[in-house]
Amino acid sequence: QAVVSKSYGGKIYRRGHQIPSNDRVATMEMNNQTFYFTNQTPQRQDKFNGAIWMNLEHRINSWSTASDTVYVVTGAVPPSDDATWIKEKSIKDNDGKDIPIPSYYFKAVARKIGGKYHTIAFWMQHESTKSQLDLSKWQ
Repeated sequence: QAVVSKSYGGKIYRRGHQIPSNDRVATMEMNNQTFYFTNQTPQRQDKFNGAIWMNLEHRINSWSTASDTVYVVTGAVPPSDDATWIKEKSIKDNDGKDIPIPSYYFKAVARKIGGKYHTIAFWMQHESTKSQLDLSKWQ
């Protein structure tokens, strides 16, 4: 289990939640579970976690109000040699252990509206992006 208080010792990488904390607020126990390391990866804060990724999470949340049910699968892909945009393949936690930095992130979404399902998936390079709002390039 990694030991990470708020960040990975710098300003670039933060604890990127796979299931957002805001999505689990029904009970304190449910919310606390989103802070387990098994639900977090080192995510670039600048123009990724705090921008395009957050925008995607907000967009998916907005779909829930117009849907019967929304299913979301989120994941991170371990570092790969082809990920030349990531200079580091790992980062140290607060105890000095190496934690892998994902090369890609994805979300697959299925919405049920009436008796029909609508699906979409997103595959994103884990990089700072200039496009903070346009999700079409990642579908």
